[in-house]
Amino acid sequence: GCFEQTSSTNYPNTLVLQLLDEGGDCVPTVALRARDLLAKGYARLVGFECKRGGFEWFGHDPGHEALTAYGLLQFHDMAQVFDVDTAMVARTRSWLLGRRNERGDFVHEGTDHHGFGNSQLLTNAYCTYALLQSGTNANELSRELTALAARGKASDDPYELALIANALGLAGHADAAALRQRLASLQRADGSLCGNTTSITCSGTRDLAVETTSFAVLAWLQDP
Repeated sequence: GCFEQTSSTNYPNTLVLQLLDEGGDCVPTVALRARDLLAKGYARLVGFECKRGGFEWFGHDPGHEALTAYGLLQFHDMAQVFDVDTAMVARTRSWLLGRRNERGDFVHEGTDHHGFGNSQLLTNAYCTYALLQSGTNANELSRELTALAARGKASDDPYELALIANALGLAGHADAAALRQRLASLQRADGSLCGNTTSITCSGTRDLAVETTSFAVLAWLQDP
């Protein structure tokens, strides 16, 4: 399969190993199987790196900004349980940072497959969040954070607000607390939240509610 399909089977193996490590559980057969599959998945994923930088579904230039951000998050998590090429991660981060313009946008010139990242507003929030979550210094993203803070005051989309709240929270931005409170006020009777239109992965209905609620929870977890 493509980068997206390979990730759908590879990322869970990363999460399994993280869970085993964090819980102190010793299940040798499960860990051994997960590491074997992770090695195969990682080898396939790095083969989708584009010649001019970034990642695309089949490794064709130009790279795709939102998919590259997704990959950056995946490699960041994977590095906690697997030997990941730090030079590749640095190249990927540098390429994504180089896709910005003066307005805080991550400029997109390629093809969107499966509707992935087809919203400029969501792409801006997601890429900024991914860069911060994977260790980029907030000072390198001051323009993007300023744009997101302004967008956070104008948007009524819980999914976008959850992404922005996460990004601002990771950066220690003063507006993060107010956004977390707004998210809390948008909860439905069962505690969930749902985006107005779609997500970075072009999900809808139940899946959009799961993604929106998950990002909201991640934002709330930043506040003791």
